[in-house]
Amino acid sequence: MSKAVESGHPRTRHPLERLAAWQLVCVFAVVALIWLHEILDFPALFFGAKPTPVDFVSASTLSGFVLFFGVAATLPIHIHRKKNANESITICSYCRRVQIDEETWDQIETFFAKKTSAMYSHGVCPDCCSKVMSAYRNGKKDAGAREPLPTEVLV
Repeated sequence: MSKAVESGHPRTRHPLERLAAWQLVCVFAVVALIWLHEILDFPALFFGAKPTPVDFVSASTLSGFVLFFGVAATLPIHIHRKKNANESITICSYCRRVQIDEETWDQIETFFAKKTSAMYSHGVCPDCCSKVMSAYRNGKKDAGAREPLPTEVLV
């Protein structure tokens, strides 16, 4: 497989990476609350209950379980991202279909609909809209028809 050309755009975080980061923040917040509860004794502090001694064993055990399940929840996301991070997608320079395997090519919309759970729609960017509308106003009968890709895009 050929290597993909890196764009000049700054790297944005994938939604799965953001989800995993929030999951880890929440896990560590829960662990912090466990220890704050054990040290500050929230029932005694806020509700006037009888103070209890600090129990490091139960706080450690509970923290361990929370960390274990937090890692178990976020690990599949990291494995999935690492597995797909170096995957290269081949797109035809002319018709923009995507190569599925050695002999199969599919429409780009169909390919991504199968790979993701996103719904797709078509639109017109402002540059193309002004270009097409200008051609239409100038009397071009096939205004908006797909033109061949510029040579610099194919290289």
